[in-house]
Amino acid sequence: TAYPPQKFACLGDHDHWSNPSRITSGLSDCGWTFLRNEHRVVKYKGSRILITGITYIYSQRLAKASLTTILEEKAPPSDLKILLVHQPSPMVIETAQEYGYDLVLAGHTHGGQVVFRPFGFSLTLSQFESIFYTGYHRYKDMPVVVTNGIGLTLAPLRYHAPAEVCKITLVKK
Repeated sequence: TAYPPQKFACLGDHDHWSNPSRITSGLSDCGWTFLRNEHRVVKYKGSRILITGITYIYSQRLAKASLTTILEEKAPPSDLKILLVHQPSPMVIETAQEYGYDLVLAGHTHGGQVVFRPFGFSLTLSQFESIFYTGYHRYKDMPVVVTNGIGLTLAPLRYHAPAEVCKITLVKK
């Protein structure tokens, strides 16, 4: 039998600025589970996978002490720990690594949306907010994936930051 897929999300800035209850209601009807500073454990082939969703947006930024409480004190035991967060804040990523998370998944930056590449290096405003603004990174030994997503902000334009939906396959070692 195939494992029934589960879909988890956390709201982003534009979701909160528009109509968060309508968004969560509509997507919940399609099987999405929204995590707001909370955990879910998914059992798969004898393993417990912890999915932690953190609300970290412009209007709701957790202090490190609050984040620590969620990541450590309230987290149930698991074999694999995944953090889902909208904004790829260095503080959030560092704290996730400190508390044993195995993977961080984020978005927010739209991959920079408009990226200039003078002399072979990338330059975008998103770099001023986080060094984790697009793609695959490793923080110490922990993978961090920041997707460009499919949305836009301010202008309906992308330059050197194509829209994307990522498919990530987890392999047990």
